[in-house]
Amino acid sequence: ADVHLFNVSVPGYANSGINAVSSIYMEDVDLGSADLSMFPNGAGSSAVGPLGDNAVMTNVEVGDITMQRIHFGVFEDITAGDVSISGTTTHTDTETWKNLDIGDLTINGGAWSLILENADISRLYSFSTSATNTIVMKEGSSIDHDDSSVDAVYGRNSHITMVSVAVTSSDIDGSSNYVAKASSNSDIVLIDVSYDDGTGAADCADTNGGTGDCSVDVSSSATVW
Repeated sequence: ADVHLFNVSVPGYANSGINAVSSIYMEDVDLGSADLSMFPNGAGSSAVGPLGDNAVMTNVEVGDITMQRIHFGVFEDITAGDVSISGTTTHTDTETWKNLDIGDLTINGGAWSLILENADISRLYSFSTSATNTIVMKEGSSIDHDDSSVDAVYGRNSHITMVSVAVTSSDIDGSSNYVAKASSNSDIVLIDVSYDDGTGAADCADTNGGTGDCSVDVSSSATVW
């Protein structure tokens, strides 16, 4: 099946769902606060969904987005609540997601490769039990963390690189949650990353690789540097 939506405004619904396998194209779409689920061939299926030019979302406003096994050629200008993508990918190309204004970003599955450009999020969570996820969060992005029960950045079986990202939070205590937590087989690299707890921004890493101005937690098989 194919779903193509262009210049659609239907903000009055509670939720929406798309199970298309062949293509999903959404441009200039306003679903208001309605949550959007996208499960190729249904939630219980293992079918690989649209990819590349057949998977496009641009200038979309929606509530939470929950999706599986979709590999976007274009995913940009997205205003949403929490966004999650799951399932082990079979697609080797790196996806670039641009101009995001969203809540938590969750990658729950293996072998995903994402570049985030100009992304404003409240949390980055990457979890895999198998193949490594690779995420790069580039200059112009930010994390406005606001949940005392979770870390601002978490990785398991993940390589996460953050470049010139501003992290703000008054909810990180350095014992129950952290600016960055690297669990099993993860590397989190902080390059010119700043952290502001409300008292002013401080650099997360110095020229010697220290992270003293940002609370981090590292498992025995992981690194944060």
